[in-house]
Formats: sequence, structure tokens, C-alpha cells
Amino acid sequence: MSVGLATSAIQSDGSFGYRAEIVTDDMVNSNGERLEDLAAILQQDRANYHRFDIRQDGDETDPFFDDFQTRARMQVVYKPGPRDAEIESLLAFGAIIRLDVEVCLRNGRPVQIGIRYSDTDGTICG
Repeated sequence: MSVGLATSAIQSDGSFGYRAEIVTDDMVNSNGERLEDLAAILQQDRANYHRFDIRQDGDETDPFFDDFQTRARMQVVYKPGPRDAEIESLLAFGAIIRLDVEVCLRNGRPVQIGIRYSDTDGTICG
């Protein structure tokens, strides 16, 4: 799943996706504290990618989360689901996995984030 959207396409309703390889570096915050909440792990993954230039081979870029305030919204927009208890549990125990992340937009703002194992079928935003 690659990000092939022009910036103008991000200004409206729709969705975009990216692949994230979640590793140990993504499971700790900048203070070295362990993160167990998946939204916080996704947020740290994007901070590592955009701000700290910590990237894994399985990480893809995204057109949206290079900004701190937008990354901070991940906590809010992940909660409405769809959630995957198995993935959340694996990450809470420190498993390293690749995820497809789909971000649903309304009026150019993230309103929902969904995750699934990479290379599985389906869409989250409909």
C-alpha cells in the first residue's frame, strides 16, 4: 500500500494509507518510557519517521503526520475503531510487526484510523 495521493487530494473527504513496521524504537517515547497503547505506538512510529529520521525497511511515508499537532490527534482518531485486539495484544508484549494503516478523512482532517496486518485484504474507510 503506497501513498500515491497528491496533497490536494488530502484536502477533502477520503482516505490514505501507509505501511508501518513497528519495532522496539516505536514502543518507547522520547523519554524512554514504554508505550503499550497502540495509538501512542502509532504516534511514536510517525514521530520517529518524520522528526527523528528513524525508519525501518517496512516503513512508508505518509502525507500527513509530519506535523506534531496532527500526530497528537492519532490518540483521538484511533479510538473509534476498528480495533484489532490481537494486534494490540501482540504490540503490548513487544512483538515486531508490519501494519497497514488507513486514515479516514473528513474535510481534510483525520477522523478515524484503522489498522490491519500488512498484505491482508479489505478497506477500513469503506
